[in-house]
Amino acid sequence: MSKEISGSVIHCKDARQMWLDLQERFSHVNIVQLFHIENEIHDCVQKSMTVSSYFTKLKSLWDEHDALVSIPACRCETKREITSYVETQKTMKFLMGLNDLYAIVRSSTLLLEPLPTVNKAYTLVLRHEKQAEVSNGKHTVQPEVAVFAVKGVGCDTELDDGGPRCGKCNKTNHVTKNCRAHLKCTLCD
Repeated sequence: MSKEISGSVIHCKDARQMWLDLQERFSHVNIVQLFHIENEIHDCVQKSMTVSSYFTKLKSLWDEHDALVSIPACRCETKREITSYVETQKTMKFLMGLNDLYAIVRSSTLLLEPLPTVNKAYTLVLRHEKQAEVSNGKHTVQPEVAVFAVKGVGCDTELDDGGPRCGKCNKTNHVTKNCRAHLKCTLCD
């Protein structure tokens, strides 16, 4: 049996042998890429991110990792144990990367038997975050929004002579809502 694939010809006795040959040629994991993803997962912590942003970042890294390295398909008990172990590791990583503001919910989550899935742990932490906002009587300002508020981006100012200055393009004689700095010709740019 022979088959031309990507400009090269594979000669094999049967389909199984051809499959094994193809698997050996093309199923290699990019170790450098895997190393970088593992490193990003290891270094991923909440810092100034919201719980939602932190979880989303971590989840996308896990998805990339899982696309490169998958648990072999089988129906035995060992696969279930490995899958459970991986899920436990994800839950632990998520909880370890949280800020100290979440120490109480982290401790109480770790005491649960069995340890919840990472999605359930995320739900518990998110519920704690929302409860803290309600208890404090205010809504937490997103860090990105706070930066804009401090810098005054988009805020109009007045010149010494009393004329307006646009907060968007910083030019005089108009205000942000009338700014045309973003308009460009689609033909000549």
